[in-house]
Amino acid sequence: MIGTVSPATDRLAVRWDDELLAATVNGAKALGLTDRGALAPGQLADIQIWDIPTFEDVIYRLGNNAVETVIKRGKIAVSDSTFFAIPP
Repeated sequence: MIGTVSPATDRLAVRWDDELLAATVNGAKALGLTDRGALAPGQLADIQIWDIPTFEDVIYRLGNNAVETVIKRGKIAVSDSTFFAIPP
């Protein structure tokens, strides 16, 4: 991976993969949430898939919707600007 995920990666010498774990699996674990935090069978998943070549290109898409797909609780909620009903 090129670049950094956050300023902490540069200033504190935190590796990007450690940041990702802190924001996902370990963050959920710290909150006592055992049904989320990882992309795995049986886990709740809220995911956005963006139509950009690399994460560095996010800054160039400000003001434009780069979201291609939204997955809410493991079900596709938005795909190619089409919204789908997600039961509660």
